[in-house]
Amino acid sequence: MMKDKHTKHHSSDSKVDNQPLPVFVQQAAAAKCLHILSQDSPTISIKIIKMGAISNLLYAMGNLEFPDAQRQASLALEYLCKTYTLIDQVVNEAMGPVLHEEFIKNPDSYYLQMTPLQADVLVSNRVNFIGDEL
Repeated sequence: MMKDKHTKHHSSDSKVDNQPLPVFVQQAAAAKCLHILSQDSPTISIKIIKMGAISNLLYAMGNLEFPDAQRQASLALEYLCKTYTLIDQVVNEAMGPVLHEEFIKNPDSYYLQMTPLQADVLVSNRVNFIGDEL
């Protein structure tokens, strides 16, 4: 039996359980928490940014294996982009203008049309923004 690295497999009954790996669920939950915490407090949102959240949210947005992680990361990053102009500029540079425009127009579902190349751009981002300029 060939094992896929992104899904759990149960050897009993030789049936495959296509549930996402717990790490993907954690990725989505973490992005949702970052979004909620950022909305609750500007101080917390700046701390989150200083901890390197921008790069990690971009990475999660490129996770083609788990759409909920993409959606939650997108919503969190959209909030930060709308709140901080400098974050929007950094994200625009990391994504490129075409993907950034699609993201800003419809952050809740743009990832549904994302190509593997666009996802690769997000996953391989090298954003090292820690918010010193905020």
